Amino acid sequence: MTEEASADVVLHNAYVVTMDGALMVLRNGAIAVVGDHIAALGPSADVLAAFPRAAQTLDLAGRILLPGFVNTHVHTSQQLARGIADDVDLLTWLHGRIWPYESHMTEEDSYASTLLCGIELIRSGVTCFAEAGGQYVSEMARAVELLGLRACLTKSTMDCGDGLPPNWSTCSTDDCIQSQKDLYGKHHNTADGRIRIWFGLRQIMNATDRLLLETRDVAQELNTGIHMHIAEIQYENQLVMRTKEIDHGTVTYLEKIDFLRSNLLAAHSVWLNEPEISHFSKAGVKVSHCPASAMRMLGFAPIKEMLDSGVCVSLGTDGAPSNNRMSIVDEMYLASLINKGREAYISGTTNPTALPAETVLAMATINGAKAVLWDNEIGSLEVGKKADLIVVNPFKWSMLPLHDSIANIVYCMRSENIESVMCNGQWIMKDQRIMNLNEGGTLSLPADMYPLCSILWGLWKLIASAGRNGKLHGYELVNITCLKHNPGIFAEVPTYPPHLFRRRYCMRRSLFIRIVKACEANSNYFKQRRNAAGVMGFNAFQKLSAAMRVIAYGISADYTDEYLRIGKDTTSESVVWANLSPSSQ
Repeated sequence: MTEEASADVVLHNAYVVTMDGALMVLRNGAIAVVGDHIAALGPSADVLAAFPRAAQTLDLAGRILLPGFVNTHVHTSQQLARGIADDVDLLTWLHGRIWPYESHMTEEDSYASTLLCGIELIRSGVTCFAEAGGQYVSEMARAVELLGLRACLTKSTMDCGDGLPPNWSTCSTDDCIQSQKDLYGKHHNTADGRIRIWFGLRQIMNATDRLLLETRDVAQELNTGIHMHIAEIQYENQLVMRTKEIDHGTVTYLEKIDFLRSNLLAAHSVWLNEPEISHFSKAGVKVSHCPASAMRMLGFAPIKEMLDSGVCVSLGTDGAPSNNRMSIVDEMYLASLINKGREAYISGTTNPTALPAETVLAMATINGAKAVLWDNEIGSLEVGKKADLIVVNPFKWSMLPLHDSIANIVYCMRSENIESVMCNGQWIMKDQRIMNLNEGGTLSLPADMYPLCSILWGLWKLIASAGRNGKLHGYELVNITCLKHNPGIFAEVPTYPPHLFRRRYCMRRSLFIRIVKACEANSNYFKQRRNAAGVMGFNAFQKLSAAMRVIAYGISADYTDEYLRIGKDTTSESVVWANLSPSSQ
């Protein structure tokens, strides 16, 4: 035998959903994988006969084989910020929460955040994702290469506008363009071809015309994509109308300056009118629909109208602080229901056929591949394409009975139904075990690195919400050096949370003890209030006090200096705590 004998994996006795042009589905189908690509696809008997000596032959016993999902809008650097920006409007979310957080990240933060995000993506069946824009693309690439995923990585660029943190506001247009060219030269087509570098524009409110047009030209010259947040909120359109003197908003202006191209991936695209949808269709612009984050802060995107106009619409999760769940499986379910509901609201009558299951599944697979300009190799199960696939076990309570397998995938499947994930011919999750890294060790990173951060953030929220002029029942908190945006007293609480997600910061022992005492004093204070608010305050301060005491006295016996520090040990990879000096009491 020649090629047949060298098959690496044959998967047979499967329900194969190809998502090819004919939407072919095979009962008792099989796939043979040779190297990084699909070498054969067809009835099980035929494939098994063609590859009798495959290195690995797996009977899937009726499980479902699907193309790997493509998540077209992900903020990997925001994974560590899950929970710090809930229930706020977009501008507060950006200017007051996320940008202060992102602007103080270290390279190691970005690496850890991408690993954690990648695990969640893999567990939801994603084999390829489009990064929406972060600062440390090299660290993203390092994590992606280890995880075994496929990705279009993007640096977030801004050269003007309101709300920029100080260390971002000095970035010139030249810096924005050149840094991305450098990243393209360093990382594009690396990791066995799994990593591609795109160009990123955060949003029109923070981009000059020169940055927009030079990004367009350089991306076209390098034959790569552009990822940009577009028409997210009404205020964005209103600002563009006022400053650019046009009759509608972002898309109208981008069409006017000839920015729209087929290599543009427009995230969200919520506030579009009919002419703007037509602009997208004519230019071949791709859209990433993120239903969960849209429902939280943005609004109802005209998805059905875009699809009816021939716009390629895909699915994305957005980031952990705007969605909280990073599961493309959940996004499929939400996309169908939300858009059915929107149709009823607009037309006054129900339309259950809006975004049927087949359309939604296409958005998560082949449309996603088209959106990231990779549909010649991924997005469907076809001979010659890359072996990016997932194995779904439908024989669990969430998916039974199987009257309509496609409908069950969209409406019933959970991430827990996904058993195995293959990318580029390699298993990156097998039997629900992440293959390329110690998942337990990776998941312990936030708990090991950020306990004090979470406690101080909770404390800050209590103070801010209480409005007690920076005093906790008479205890004034001063000079907390880790609160970089507020070096003074808490009476000057900013409108956004201070950046607490650093690996290195310190606090004097005497101040730390005062905070513990303040928590205890407030606990007693609220305990005396015999109402619901009192109970809530008592419980909150009790928990804070107990947690801080554990940190102060229960983690380390290393009394080396007068500061409480958290950071990286210089002699090992373990995250360590240096405790408090008795002399500083």
